[in-house]
Amino acid sequence: MAITPTTITTEDQIYLTGSPINIRITNLAQDSAIQSVQCELYVWAGDLDTPPATASYTLIANKVSSTDNYINFQISEILASHINGTKFAWLSGDNAPSIAGEGVFFQYKYVVTNVTAEAAAESVTNFATMGYRFDFEQVGDIALSSNKQPYLGLLPINYSRKYTEEIKYFKREFDFTKSLGTCTSENIIKSTVNTPSATQCQLGDKFLVVYINRLGLWDYFTPYGKAIKSVKLESSTNPRLYRNPNSINNNVNHSKNRQIEGSDQQYILNSGDLHETMTEQIEEVIYSPLVYLLEFTGETYTVVSEGLTVDSTTVTVDSTLYTVDNETVTTADIGYYSTFKQVPVVCTTESFVKKTRLNDKGKINYDLQFDSTMGRINNLR
Repeated sequence: MAITPTTITTEDQIYLTGSPINIRITNLAQDSAIQSVQCELYVWAGDLDTPPATASYTLIANKVSSTDNYINFQISEILASHINGTKFAWLSGDNAPSIAGEGVFFQYKYVVTNVTAEAAAESVTNFATMGYRFDFEQVGDIALSSNKQPYLGLLPINYSRKYTEEIKYFKREFDFTKSLGTCTSENIIKSTVNTPSATQCQLGDKFLVVYINRLGLWDYFTPYGKAIKSVKLESSTNPRLYRNPNSINNNVNHSKNRQIEGSDQQYILNSGDLHETMTEQIEEVIYSPLVYLLEFTGETYTVVSEGLTVDSTTVTVDSTLYTVDNETVTTADIGYYSTFKQVPVVCTTESFVKKTRLNDKGKINYDLQFDSTMGRINNLR
C-alpha cells in the first residue's frame, strides 16, 4: 500500500519520541465490531515528497478485549531508532551551525477487519524528534480521530536566559511554511540569529552548553560561574623483563612500564546566579539526550586599520568578506569568539531541585556535571 505524503503545517504534526507515541485505530463505526488491524508504517529522512516505496514496518494486531472498540500501536521506540545521526558542528565564521538529523518523517496506512475488511485509510505525514513531553502534557492518538493532542500543539519554550556578547546565538524552530516539493527533514527546522537585547561578561573559563531541548531541537545555555576540569586516570604498572639483566644499567633503564588504560575527562560548570524563571532551562539540560560543550579560548575576530586580526596575524582586505585559513569571515563575525573546542559530553547530574529566592535565600545557582565521551588520551579504535 503506497502512501501520499502531505505538507506539515501545524504543531499537531510534530511528535516527540522521548515520550510514548500511540496510533489508536478504530473502525468506521467506532464500535466493538473491530477484530484486527494491519498497519503499514513508513519512516524516512530527506525529501518530504519522496517516501519509501514499501513500508518500513508492518504492524499486525488483534483487539485485546471483546468489548474494545480500538486497537493501539505504540511506536515511539521504532521512530527513535531512526533518529540516530543527530549532529551539531559550529565553526567560527559560519552563518549558522551545521546541524543534521534532528528528526524524521513518518506516516501510516492501515486496513481494519471486522467480519470483512474495510477500505484502507491513511494518516497525514508527521515529523518526529528526540524531544519529550512533561507529565502534564497529555496527548491523544495521531490525527485521524477527534481525540487529538488536547493541549493544541507544543508548549513554547519562553523562559528567560543570559547571554554574552562574544557568542553568536541561534534559535532553532519548526518551519511550517515549506511546500511539499521543497520540504526536507533538515529544512523543516530553521536557524535564525538570536540577537540578545542585553549581555553579560563571562569571567574565567568560557563555555557554552549546546543541548537537545524538550522539543528535540538544539538549544544553548551560557554558564557564568566557576568551571572545574579534571581527568581521572586508570592505569596499570607491570615489571619489565630483560633477557640479560646483567647488561642493564639500572640508572638509565626502567624496570617497570606504565600503561594508561583510561583518562576520563570531567567538567563541573556552575551556572552563575540565575533568575527563578531560568531554572527550567537547567532542568532541560539535565534531561537532554545529547549535549556538547564549546570551550572558548577567548580570542575574538577584531578589525585593525584596514585588515583583520586573527591569531595575531593581520590580513589586508578590500571588501566586507574575508578568508582566513580557508575560512570565510564576514563583518558580522567581528567581536565574536574565533577559536574554541567542541566536546561531546553526557550530563551526569542525577537530580534536579527547583530553587526559589524564598527557599534559597536569594541565591539561585546550579553545578552541572558533564563527562566527556572521549578520554583525554585519544584511544578511539
